[in-house]
Amino acid sequence: MIYRAALNVDFKSQPLCLSSIELMDVVITSGNQALRTVCIYKPPPSKANKLTAKAFHDDLATILETCKKGNFLLIGDFNIHFDCPDKPEVKKTVKQLQIHGLSQHVRTSTHKSGHILDWVVTKDSDSATIIKSLDVIDRQMSDHSWIHITLNFQKPSANSKEVSYRNIKAISKDDFRRDLECTNLLLLHSQMSTTLQTYIIQP
Repeated sequence: MIYRAALNVDFKSQPLCLSSIELMDVVITSGNQALRTVCIYKPPPSKANKLTAKAFHDDLATILETCKKGNFLLIGDFNIHFDCPDKPEVKKTVKQLQIHGLSQHVRTSTHKSGHILDWVVTKDSDSATIIKSLDVIDRQMSDHSWIHITLNFQKPSANSKEVSYRNIKAISKDDFRRDLECTNLLLLHSQMSTTLQTYIIQP
């Protein structure tokens, strides 16, 4: 995760115990605004990982039970075809969101297969106040497209830093040479050269 240093980003030190979802859970604060952002990845079930749809829905329920307070943004690769609403897994996932007053906002394909696999979810009550714009951008860098979201979030104030520096062009070469001669740098250089020469000629 890359973010501006002016933002206060708190990574949850004790993440939820989930069996089928990889998760990053953070609270982003700017000024008097806070936004809990949960980014998930749901690996597709296979014989190798032995993951099941039931395990995913149980894990999703665990996440959603923690989103009742404050602003909430759920994003990530669900590996579920949101554009196929008649599929049982899609129906059940959408119903879970609706029970908790949540909605999914991506309406354009996010994968080269033509399906919507990457979801952006917010509370129904927050939809108009959190998301200002959402665009799906195909950079052709991956099998997934980018999702660019502009949030209605307080912009952090820029950090100012005073830097002092010397104008190198204004330095007098003669004065600089005399200053060097008054230091022990030349002596140290001579001693190091003698030591190195002695080391080299030793049998």
